[in-house]
Amino acid sequence: MEKDKIKVYILEFIICIIFFFTLFVSSTYLRTITAVLLVVSFFVIKKLLHKRNIVSVYNKQATMLLMLLGIVFLLIFYALGIYFGYTNSVVKLSLSSLIKIIIPTTVIVIVSEMLRSILLAEKSLLSKILTTICMVLMDLTIYTSINQLKTFDGLVNAISFSLVASISGNLLWNYSSIRFGYKPAIVFRLIMTLYEYIIPVTPNVFTYFRSFLRMIYPYIIYLILEMLYSKNNFTVAVQDKKKNNIITGILLAIMVLFIMLISCEFKYGLIVIATGSMKGTIDVGDAVVYESYEGQNIKEQQVIIFEKDNVNVVHRVIDIKQVNGVNRYYTKGDANKLSDSGFVTPEKIVGIVKFKVKYIGYPTIMLREMF
Repeated sequence: MEKDKIKVYILEFIICIIFFFTLFVSSTYLRTITAVLLVVSFFVIKKLLHKRNIVSVYNKQATMLLMLLGIVFLLIFYALGIYFGYTNSVVKLSLSSLIKIIIPTTVIVIVSEMLRSILLAEKSLLSKILTTICMVLMDLTIYTSINQLKTFDGLVNAISFSLVASISGNLLWNYSSIRFGYKPAIVFRLIMTLYEYIIPVTPNVFTYFRSFLRMIYPYIIYLILEMLYSKNNFTVAVQDKKKNNIITGILLAIMVLFIMLISCEFKYGLIVIATGSMKGTIDVGDAVVYESYEGQNIKEQQVIIFEKDNVNVVHRVIDIKQVNGVNRYYTKGDANKLSDSGFVTPEKIVGIVKFKVKYIGYPTIMLREMF
């Protein structure tokens, strides 16, 4: 038994190393390469471990349920397009995309879940951790590339949209694989992965909100599966359940609020201060919450955010003049000796600062300086 565990750990570690380095392959055939390596790994491990796949009496029910939940997610996601609008899918359905993307992605999803089912048969904590790392690395080959990691925005997108969401999803698939086998996860993941390659349009939803949906939906599915199929012999006090629900609700509300602020797609937005031009009033590393500008009356001494040379600037209005019926706003940083050159017109104004939050922007600044 102990030898089997060590064998599983070694194999999982080797797979993690292989797929980590696969991420650094800059090729249009990256997914094909990943799919081939995964199929080879699967047959080698299946032969070495001789593990039987997990079979559950609820397999068919769970498969149908996850298929339904996948369709529901797409309906909700595409309904958001009514508000955000729609855009053409990045990858169009063609023979080339079928060979280079759709077929390899399908193979990756199916074989990775079959492999997960074998690896998790060991049921040890270390095995679960190593399996999760392996599967996350495989996910990253689907949702990101090494070229994206070369820029700050690409890194943020990879971390928020791919990495964090992938971890959330893989925790669910670990649970689903152990309880119901690999089929339910395969069906759901194929629906969630292939839609953007098959459907010609996609909602123009900003990355942070898509990331939030991909993070929170697996947790919702977990709660549904637990509610329907849990066979726990113990009961939790009603008071404890209510307390847990309240805490979960508060955390979700905070997450939703934060996503809304950093997306800057709603009435209020959030921006991190990276320079010292407002030092003393707003320092480097602070973040300011602002109200989006929609023609509101702006007065002298208000701090506004405006666009200048494709950069958002946070400075104070020191003078207002009207020329030919159009307001011209003259601005200055509180820590600057001289006022800003030129003036700001209404179409360049992004928003009006409402208040600041100290220090929370430092991690963003540190990451940006690295790039």
